[in-house]
Amino acid sequence: MNPSYLYHAFGVRHHECTKTEFKGNQNIHYVQTRKDKLRCPECNSRHVIRSGYIFRDIRCVPVGHRETILRIKVQRLECKECGRVRQEKIHFVTGKRCYTNKFARYVVDLSRIGTIKDVARFSNLSWDTVGKAACV
Repeated sequence: MNPSYLYHAFGVRHHECTKTEFKGNQNIHYVQTRKDKLRCPECNSRHVIRSGYIFRDIRCVPVGHRETILRIKVQRLECKECGRVRQEKIHFVTGKRCYTNKFARYVVDLSRIGTIKDVARFSNLSWDTVGKAACV
């Protein structure tokens, strides 16, 4: 997948898509940070050693009527400069949320024309997730 498409459609920078799957009503894109863009989340140094990873599923804006999931390979990094071991930061997600910042704005826009219950049903979310996204 083109990095420009990742940026303009989902707000994702410095990542590459390694694989795409279509399961049921979902588009699943496997995404990881480009090796030249890996940095220590503490001191911002480029001198890091990759030491494991986890996959994290993040909801993003739908494409058509299909849910879109970014399955992100989150690297565990050991910094040679500061010596800390941390997971890389994901710039397009706030905190430990399971959706992108762009998806939160999408939900806020929908909540302007419908109730929280309607938006939750349309976007296949719980009403409290819609309420939290609308408050941000």
